[in-house]
Order: sequence, then C-alpha cells, then structure tokens
Amino acid sequence: MKIFAIEPTNHCTAKCSFCPWPTPQHSRAKGIMPEGVFAAVLRAITSNTVAINGLGEPLLHKKCDQMVKRFTEQGIKPQLNTNGLLLDQRWYDRLLSAGLCRLVVTADYHPWGEKQVETSPALPLELYVITRDEKGHTKKELDDWAGQIGR
Repeated sequence: MKIFAIEPTNHCTAKCSFCPWPTPQHSRAKGIMPEGVFAAVLRAITSNTVAINGLGEPLLHKKCDQMVKRFTEQGIKPQLNTNGLLLDQRWYDRLLSAGLCRLVVTADYHPWGEKQVETSPALPLELYVITRDEKGHTKKELDDWAGQIGR
C-alpha cells in the first residue's frame, strides 16, 4: 500500500528524542501550509491513504480538520500523527466528524525538562488505537505496546 504524507506545518510543541528537527540538516524556515499548496497536494495525491504528519505538530494548523474532511470527500483515508499535547475533546470531535480513519499519538518527550526525568514518577499513560472501518464505525482499543505499558 502506498501512503502519501503531508506536513501541514513544521512548527512543533515538543522535543521528541527521535525527531531530527531542528538540526543543521533540517533547518528550513518554519511555516504553515497555505490553502493554495494544500489544494495542489489534494490534486496530486495518487494513493487512497494519506498520513498527516511531518516534522511539526499538525494540530497547530487551525484547519487540520478541514484538511481531513477534504481528503475524506475525495475517498482518501486520512491518518493523523500527533504528539498529543494539543489533542483535547474538541479537536478529537472535530477530527472524528471530518472522517479521520486513524489517530496516532506519539508521546516521546518530557514536558517538565530533562533534569527532572530521573526523579519524577512516570506519567500515567493510556494509549489507544482509534480506527474507522469501511462503514464509518469507529473502534477505540487500548494498546499496551506488547506489554510495555501498564507494568
């Protein structure tokens, strides 16, 4: 399966350990994808699946849910990858209503600062995989990451 990936913005709210942004190799100017660029992307997609992610946090793009809806209207199944910092019930409802098929939350950052990691208790963490089937029904399943979460 071919997956087309778009980056609505390269602004971010986290500093994940696996992310190469910003480094000298990835030091381009920060920005938000304009409507005209998104329209061109929408015309150019040649797969039936799109990942909305990149080196930025997609939920910083105020029209992220509208992007999801436009993909869905074209028969393209959108997946959104987020660090979860901005994901609240309002965003979740907007994305679900727009037709989001898969939501991936990657939490690999320490919002309190690196020095406190050793002394701070682990954050309570529940990870869910949220998918939508062909009939539009959503399914939310707790994922224990092969037994790594909740030990």
